[in-house]
Amino acid sequence: FLFSWMGDVSLMLTPETITDTHFLFIPKSKYLFLAGLGSFLLAQVCFILTYRHEVQSGSRKKTLPWLWFAPLYIYWIMMVYTLAPAVYHNPEKSAATIPVIIYAAVLIGMCASALNRYGYVSQISFMLVFTGACIFVLSDSLIAFNYLVYPQPMPMAGVWIFGTYALAEILMAEGVLQNQ
Repeated sequence: FLFSWMGDVSLMLTPETITDTHFLFIPKSKYLFLAGLGSFLLAQVCFILTYRHEVQSGSRKKTLPWLWFAPLYIYWIMMVYTLAPAVYHNPEKSAATIPVIIYAAVLIGMCASALNRYGYVSQISFMLVFTGACIFVLSDSLIAFNYLVYPQPMPMAGVWIFGTYALAEILMAEGVLQNQ
């Protein structure tokens, strides 16, 4: 959660428009988007390691069909197909193309790790974490479209992004605690 917080601070200090230059007298910089992306990447890696530890310390009670993972990878392909050209063809954002693709892959990996907990943990723990992981993917998708695709910020973007993000982290934390 520390890395998520660092990502939040970095995104708060990333300008959304050309006239968006300061936050509480602190200058904003477009380069902080990559710092935020890196912080969130580290957060996703920590989530993956946590979920992996839960799987390694448990024994599967039910078999998980491999087709359950297909929607996650299809979603990743659709996001890359949508985001990569928009980012690559924007001279101010093109440097973020590869980092965004990598982050999207790790984000989907986190969600797949949450899904892989099925049968290893209690049903309530699984549902809370997996629902939270899916909402986290939604929240980060909103960030990607807001900062990278749309020329102007989405209406009420902050409310939707932070609302889904906070709900996701609460659900994931509670789900892991339910497994203790």
